[in-house]
Amino acid sequence: MIGLILGTSSLAIVVSGLVAVFMVWYANKTRECYQPDGFHQYTQCVREHLNGN
Repeated sequence: MIGLILGTSSLAIVVSGLVAVFMVWYANKTRECYQPDGFHQYTQCVREHLNGN
């Protein structure tokens, strides 16, 4: 039982770390898109930045 709890806790820590890294990467890739005129422009800008355009 304790092993299961520790394993689950470790997994949660790893997943949290990966989510944090992804969020930092995403914010860095899309930082020019943070002040769009609307949601459609934001999504278009994000798509362009993630595709490398």
